[in-house]
Amino acid sequence: MCGHGKLSDVQVHFFGGVLSGEHAARLLQHSANATSGSSAGNTSAEESSSAEEGAAVRGGSGRITRKRKAQTSFVSECALPTSKGLFRLRAYRHQGRKRHEPVVMVAGEAKGEGVHVRVHDQCQTSEVLGSQRCDCREQLDASLKHIQAHGGAVIYLQQEGRGIGLANKVAAYALQDGGLDTVDANRALGFGDDERSYECVPFILEDMGVSSVKLMTNNPFKVDSLRELGVNVLGNIPIVIPTNEHNAKYIQSKVQRMGHLIDSL
Repeated sequence: MCGHGKLSDVQVHFFGGVLSGEHAARLLQHSANATSGSSAGNTSAEESSSAEEGAAVRGGSGRITRKRKAQTSFVSECALPTSKGLFRLRAYRHQGRKRHEPVVMVAGEAKGEGVHVRVHDQCQTSEVLGSQRCDCREQLDASLKHIQAHGGAVIYLQQEGRGIGLANKVAAYALQDGGLDTVDANRALGFGDDERSYECVPFILEDMGVSSVKLMTNNPFKVDSLRELGVNVLGNIPIVIPTNEHNAKYIQSKVQRMGHLIDSL
């Protein structure tokens, strides 16, 4: 198991100085609470009241509960040439427990039974800024290469930091710098182990004409969540990414604390 650090080891840098120890921890807690209703992972009263029955989410205990489904709508589709090949890019809007604009990268024939699908959550720190603290960018790259070779789709969702948002993710990283692992850092900020919602995915798959999927993931929670929502998941396709010195502890935590299935560890 990964080591657990102390909140007293945490430092928070801000304009004009540095806070350390429990004062820093309280500031991070206040920051998490202050974002309620506006950051990913928090639901405003307006969003909750407009939703309908259906979604599966997991709280801090890991228990899957039924929340409310919302509205997803198709916007448009275009060709998208990339360094990995030509894709079709489909755009959607979703309003519900979370408001965001999912996109889907499609290659080849992505209809019918057993379509290879990756449901990928945004990671700006690695995919844009080049962070090596996780394996998200490498998983995205591997998934896009896979569907270029085999056909399929990558559904890309704006759910940074397992749904807590970018600023809170940075706060969680600060706690990890102090010794906490990824699970305990999120809990220390008042979040559950996984704040993501996949309630838009069934609509997207139905809209694309996909009746069943082979899911590209190492995460049993993602498989269970989609099945709870009615997605016919035939099985999973593992994504094996070598670790580096900066993300080894994080990957180990995903296996030991969140049940990810990675045979190489």
